[in-house]
Amino acid sequence: MRTKQYTNINILQQTIYKKVLDSDIKILELDDAVALPFVYLDSGAIRRAGGILDKENNFVEESGSRQGYLKYGKAYNIDDSKVEFVDEEVIWFGYYYSHWGHFIIELIGRMWALLDNYNNQKIVYISQDGDSFSGVFLEFMSYLGVPKENIVKIDKPTRFSKIIIPDYSATEYHYSDKYIRLIDKVISGSDYENCDFPINENIYLSRKKVKDSKIKDFGESEIENKFLENCFVSVSPEKLSLREQISLWNKSKNIVCINGTLPLNIIFTREKINLIVLNKTNIIHEALISIHSVFDKAEITYIDVFYDKYKSLTKNIGVGPFFLHLSPQLKDFFKDNQFKTFKNSSIETIKMKTYLLKYKIFKIYGDYYYLLPKYYYKLKKKFT
Repeated sequence: MRTKQYTNINILQQTIYKKVLDSDIKILELDDAVALPFVYLDSGAIRRAGGILDKENNFVEESGSRQGYLKYGKAYNIDDSKVEFVDEEVIWFGYYYSHWGHFIIELIGRMWALLDNYNNQKIVYISQDGDSFSGVFLEFMSYLGVPKENIVKIDKPTRFSKIIIPDYSATEYHYSDKYIRLIDKVISGSDYENCDFPINENIYLSRKKVKDSKIKDFGESEIENKFLENCFVSVSPEKLSLREQISLWNKSKNIVCINGTLPLNIIFTREKINLIVLNKTNIIHEALISIHSVFDKAEITYIDVFYDKYKSLTKNIGVGPFFLHLSPQLKDFFKDNQFKTFKNSSIETIKMKTYLLKYKIFKIYGDYYYLLPKYYYKLKKKFT
């Protein structure tokens, strides 16, 4: 019997995510090829420039991506006399962006090439200034057998004796069995079975300590507290190692989280769990629907918790802003599952007006969608 849902969103919507054959995922090997560092262009369909030139200085289309939100890959003029030569064979990672959801769903896909024949080559990548592999991103690569020193950012045009360019085994729009094997390799490499975390089978994944949460998420605390009253333990996933997170997604019985990047971690689940996804907007999260169709160990219950009056302010599922509350749908879920229930009150309306005022203040300090970090820290002192 299908799990009861508490949402008006069409969670059964078909996406264009499709499976491709492993035989369609190829590797291109180029001798004397040049890796171009990242350059951000002001205009054009492809604004993230950089990628690979062959030995005749022709741009190699396979080194970029023409699909999805993170399209990249374009040539630009360079001074050939200043191109450094490195007599090494390297593997092309492509564009790196330190956003966990994009990383695991669409950016890591070339690394299937490490599964069977990795010979300790350097993994070279491009990214915007200051955006380098660290934390759980490095840990992910370590479980594929790649040490930190083998992950190299291209900061200047560099010619290598050979560059290996694997096709993407997964993007926003397709996946192959190579991608599943890639994730399986990371799971096995993490040795999560011998990890002591978590210590409770009921987990609430909180966003409250995420750096930008206070400038785009409003109202989560009240929702989180209601789950804590019902024997859930709050966990801030950004404070955990990847090993601990993989353990959590395999050893917990019930996980609650806000829709967005957090539920995408079902790719690491190999044991059946109950996942409660709190919809922060009425915008459909197609990526979650897509990967749930492949990594189907989670039984997902969707609950609308967004404040309907302000839903039109939300730009997209990543940017926000998101106004959350103790919704009638959440109340029904609590009642149906014999949780301690709650009563709605006029205080909630007052809080929503306060949240809206905070959001407007953030807008005054700088355009909300491109808010600079320095403004965040100034405002954090005011409102915490």
